[in-house]
Amino acid sequence: MELDTRGPRFGAAVTAVLLAAALVTESAGLLAWQALCFAAGALLGVGRSPYGLLFRAVVRPGIGPSTDLEPPGPPRFAQGVGLAFALLGLVGHLGGASWLAAAATGCAKRGGVPQRGVPQRGVRLLPRLPALPPAAPRRPPFPVNSPRTDGEPPRVILPTVSAYYPMRRVTWA
Repeated sequence: MELDTRGPRFGAAVTAVLLAAALVTESAGLLAWQALCFAAGALLGVGRSPYGLLFRAVVRPGIGPSTDLEPPGPPRFAQGVGLAFALLGLVGHLGGASWLAAAATGCAKRGGVPQRGVPQRGVRLLPRLPALPPAAPRRPPFPVNSPRTDGEPPRVILPTVSAYYPMRRVTWA
């Protein structure tokens, strides 16, 4: 069964607000609730998660049916990744490692959001830029004379600037 693409995006928006509040307030309760939502999305499917049910009951009737559908696999996998990081954040909260809790909560936000939500297939956020011309071949930083035939290394000519002479070429052998 295909998913309405707006459902996971709605769930991602609610998740973003909830996890931002969990980060700011350092609340283990909010993170535990989100971990339960991630678990429901990963085990039962995104459509049966609390945010999926809320979308289906409240939001979808007001915006009408969607013509853009996606397979449920990628959002379900993202819910599993979000669950892993949320559980790691709970371990940090319960163990007193606030740095671990904050880092894992931030990663749970990134992991729980389906990557196909925005931009959608075929939608560009930025206009296509014209192609750049091919790069010119790079020159060495200092002019190098042609290779010597007597087995010695090539001479390097370094430009120098002097107060007495505007430009002088010094040849090193």
